[in-house]
Formats: sequence, C-alpha cells, structure tokens
Amino acid sequence: MWDGVRNPVAIHLAREARGWRGMAAIVGLVAALVVATGVLQQYWYQYDVYVGWQPRLYYRWFLLLAAAEALLLPAWSGVRAAAIWQRLVARGQLADLAPTQLSPLTIVLGAWCASLRPPTIVLLLATGLGTVAALLHDGTVTVAQVVIAHGVLLAACGGMAGLGIAAAACLQSAALASSVCVVAAIAATGGVATLAPLYPRLAAPATWTYVALLLNPLAAVATALNWDLLRTPWIYEGLRAADYAGAARVTPWPWETAAGYAVLALVALGAATGPLRPR
Repeated sequence: MWDGVRNPVAIHLAREARGWRGMAAIVGLVAALVVATGVLQQYWYQYDVYVGWQPRLYYRWFLLLAAAEALLLPAWSGVRAAAIWQRLVARGQLADLAPTQLSPLTIVLGAWCASLRPPTIVLLLATGLGTVAALLHDGTVTVAQVVIAHGVLLAACGGMAGLGIAAAACLQSAALASSVCVVAAIAATGGVATLAPLYPRLAAPATWTYVALLLNPLAAVATALNWDLLRTPWIYEGLRAADYAGAARVTPWPWETAAGYAVLALVALGAATGPLRPR
C-alpha cells in the first residue's frame, strides 16, 4: 500500500519499519487503546442521566474505543512524525536528500506518509470492528457514520503529524516537537472547558463554543456516531456549554473538523519545507 505512494522517502522509511519494529509499534498502539477503553468504561454509561439508555456491551466498547482513538491517536501521530523527522536529521539522511532532485515538498510528504502508517492500520482495523458493531446493533449508527468518524480521525492524525514534522524542523529537537504536539492535542480536546467560567460574560457563547470545538476530534467522532458526550455528570458539570448556548448549534459537523485538520497539515508541511529550500 505505502509503496504505491511512489515517494522514495516514504518507501525507504516503510522498509525500515518492516519486521518486528513496525509490528511492535502497531501492537503497542492497540494495547494502549485497549487500556484507555477500559479506563473510560469506568466513567461513561454508568449513569442514567437522560433517558437511561444503556447500549449492549460490545456496542458500548466500540463507542469507548472510538473515544480512546480520538484522545490518543492524534497526539501519538504528532510524536511519531517528530521522531521520524529527527531520526532523518540525526542519521544525516536529510542532508543527503537535500542536494538530490527530490523537491523539499516530496521529502516532507514522504516522512509524513511514513509517520501515518501505524495509525492508519489501527483505524482500518477499528473501522472493521465498528462496521460489525453497527450491523449487529439496533441501527442507531450506520456503517457510513462509522467510516466518517474514522475518516475524521485520520484527518486529525494527518494534521498532527504535519505539526510534528514542522515543529521538529523548526525546533531541531524531537522532545520539544513532541511536547508541542501533546500540548496541541490537549488544547484541541479540552480547550472548550476553559470557556466554562467565561460563559456569563461572553456576548456570543454559542459562537465561542463552536470555535473551541472546531478541532476537537472527540466532539467530531461523537457527532458522527450520534453520541451524546454530556451523558455523564462529570462532563456536564464541568462544561455547562449547553446551558449558555441555548438552541444554537455549537458542535461543528465532522467534515468541518476534518477540513480544519487538513488546513493544519497543509500549513505545517509547507512550513517544514522552508529549511530544505536552497539558500
């Protein structure tokens, strides 16, 4: 699949990732998602807040797995992209590629594609599991909605991977670039909570909430899967967005979130080509 990109940098990095190292990255990522899903099980769906809806166990775990993916995969993609870029620099491979006929954009895109390989495989597996869950359940969620939810997550991973490469290129440190990605992922997911004490003083709380949720992958996945994230008191009491937004739509459509991350990827990858351009 990845050889089909026909990008020599992506092909080279894909060959390096073959074998037990590449498999270990995927297995480790799946294990982290399973653990996160188990932890989330302790905090979601144990309360009958609205209508007492308690989905079947397999469907509940699918929803919680989607939440775990939204919380972990974007940040992980950014960290991996930063590490790959810094490895190219440390090994001198980036310096060897710069004088070749490869354009700076080709080099950057190759590293970007290689960094997305593990999360893409994981998302494909999760899409398959979600398809089975949707077909077996009561029709609350369709297969198309499952595909859309995981497509948004792939876009979020792509945006964060671009940010990781750009940060590593500018900061010349995988650790600092990884920190930037983790902080950005936390801000994208939890930034809306910072509005809670400000709502009484905001002139247009629905607009501010919409902006705060635009790059929130968890909100986008929940919207795609018809999932009410305010189903538990520990979220509702801390957010209070619905109290001030009224009947206005405050949650962006999933495609809007995907478009936002696509713009982030384009800007970040464009910035990463700067240090590679001839002086």
